[in-house]
Amino acid sequence: LPVRLIPRASHLPTQRPLAGPAWIHESLELKFNETCMIASSVKISTTLDSNLFPGVHYCKLLSPARVVDWMMTDSLQSA
Repeated sequence: LPVRLIPRASHLPTQRPLAGPAWIHESLELKFNETCMIASSVKISTTLDSNLFPGVHYCKLLSPARVVDWMMTDSLQSA
């Protein structure tokens, strides 16, 4: 049997919403094509000297379980 290579995953630049409520309503964006899965996240952060919520960094993450699920099932549909 031929050995199948694990499909590639890639990423797009991080999106930065203008305010916290916009970050809450945004979600991790996943796009798929024939060769790879492309992820784009959303983050919001403030500097340490910010007057409002200093030193905050929020980022929506892609679960490793979601990547493994894609690698083991969805990515092999065209093979």
